[in-house]
Amino acid sequence: MSDNKKKNVGITKAQLEMLERTASEMRGRNLENTDEFAKLKKAIDASAEAYNAVVGSDEKITPKYGENGTANRVQYDEKGNRIELKEGEAPKELEKKSSNVKSVKVKKNKTSNINGIITDQNFGDNIRINLETYMNENEDDVSYDVIPLPSKGQCYPKDHPLRKSGGMVGITYLTAADEDKIVQPNLYNKGFLFNILVKRKLRDKSINPYELVSADRDAIILWLRATSYGNEYPMTVMDYESNKTFDTQYDLSTLKFSNFTLQGDDDGLFEFELPLSKDIVKFKFFTVEDDMEYARYLDAVNHQMQLARLKSIASDIKFSMENYDFSKELQEQLKASYDSIVDTAKTMQEDDENIYDMEGITFTKKMSMHIQKYIKIDKKTGDKTIITDKEEIEKLVKKMIARDSLKLRQFIAENTPEVDFNIKIERPKDLGGGFIDTRFPFDNYIFFNISQ
Repeated sequence: MSDNKKKNVGITKAQLEMLERTASEMRGRNLENTDEFAKLKKAIDASAEAYNAVVGSDEKITPKYGENGTANRVQYDEKGNRIELKEGEAPKELEKKSSNVKSVKVKKNKTSNINGIITDQNFGDNIRINLETYMNENEDDVSYDVIPLPSKGQCYPKDHPLRKSGGMVGITYLTAADEDKIVQPNLYNKGFLFNILVKRKLRDKSINPYELVSADRDAIILWLRATSYGNEYPMTVMDYESNKTFDTQYDLSTLKFSNFTLQGDDDGLFEFELPLSKDIVKFKFFTVEDDMEYARYLDAVNHQMQLARLKSIASDIKFSMENYDFSKELQEQLKASYDSIVDTAKTMQEDDENIYDMEGITFTKKMSMHIQKYIKIDKKTGDKTIITDKEEIEKLVKKMIARDSLKLRQFIAENTPEVDFNIKIERPKDLGGGFIDTRFPFDNYIFFNISQ
């Protein structure tokens, strides 16, 4: 094979590998049932065909579509049985909402309100009315308990019920009506089930579950799971020393809250003095809604990165077609691959004006969401200027001294109220004994995974 031909083969193979990596990323984000993934598969097929056309028969390859991206995914059936998904197999039912890649874009002002719970508009009117009735149904005749929350109520304004109660909240026990909702797959989309359940079980209906600090919502869900199905939680744990897995049970009652000691002001905010500039910021800890907004933002970032990668691949293919002497057949195959990638990129770029500005990506966005007040100190006079405008705060965050930004992020991370999901699991004696440090798998399936 001539040097020029080897170069052409190398370029074609590199392009194919880039396309396959993109497919793997899309599978990892559960986008394998989208039109865009189907177009990407066609581009992979065309690139593989182009590669196979110029190599020997013993070097031909079979195109891959990122199947390894779903290698370890599992789901649970309505009885709580664990289902190991085959390589490349998408979960049933729960993937229906991922029928269009637009779902990873962050749309603005595209929400509706169900009794204070902000949700995406993907419930029909009948289901919406049914959920409203379910969430607000009077449960005065249902047994309940008053439980403590990780935030101790300090993250809420002074007139909020949880601030007044010192972080104690009345929660009713799960009933058969709640179990009917737990087995409905459409409620698992984007965390709807947890928020609908919490709204239903809160005795004080004035509390919006989306405005709860995330750890408080998690604590309520854990209490509902433990009191309904027991403290025993079956787990499959990976032992990385032996590279083997084993089944065990974890006692939910041993999960503890972090030691939260901060005192919130009348607005539920917390003060931090930046060590170098001496400016003062007042910040909040993320609520459930904040976590969801930031997750949508990160999805949008990933979307933009994926789009940039596709554009780069298309540019490489175009350069190859214009600068290398391929056969007519190979040119046609590369052209088909190029057209398919460009078509996919155009589809992904629709309504780009509704995607968050990606400048600064994570630090600026997250800090701007935390900070509610920025108190700028005049170094000469000591005068204070209180800034609450979000755009102005974001500008100040972008200009914040790196060490000030680092110390603020560390302070927030070290003091965030949370359920401590870092746990120790006893390793079986036949694997060497001792303990394994791991993380408790707190996810949507916590009500399905039940000890028999």
